[in-house]
Amino acid sequence: MRCSRTLAFLLAIPVLGQEAVSDPWARVRSIPPGTRMEISPPGEGTVKGRFDSLTYGSIALRSTRSAIRSVQRSSVERVRVRIPITEREAGWIVSAGIAGFMLGPFPYLTPGTASPWARGERNVFLLVVAAVTVPASLLVLHMTRWKVVCRLRASGTD
Repeated sequence: MRCSRTLAFLLAIPVLGQEAVSDPWARVRSIPPGTRMEISPPGEGTVKGRFDSLTYGSIALRSTRSAIRSVQRSSVERVRVRIPITEREAGWIVSAGIAGFMLGPFPYLTPGTASPWARGERNVFLLVVAAVTVPASLLVLHMTRWKVVCRLRASGTD
């Protein structure tokens, strides 16, 4: 009996993690106006701009020249939203991990001293850490700048 309850619980975990919304367009409705976004219609490249308005059948973006471009829902494959740099948790966590990984072995590289930070190698080591950590962190933060809000089939049916 206990085994069957445990099995039922383990099978229910994926169901608990699913969203209750079956319409992917509902996630787009929750985006505040003015948010930078990118729409990918098939064969046309990407349409970038700030979110202006949304209807059931189309989405409108305002470009940098204040021109409004409307894209029909039936021709949208993917909608991505730009994440502000302060809200890229995954990027910041990976950046902190890279810095910790680089700083961690420093006491082991300077044996025979009470304080490894007091030795003359400290400046060279910190320069090496910065030379590796800063570009890697910038790359990680750059890679996490877009979030896919919804994926639709381009066939016109959802």
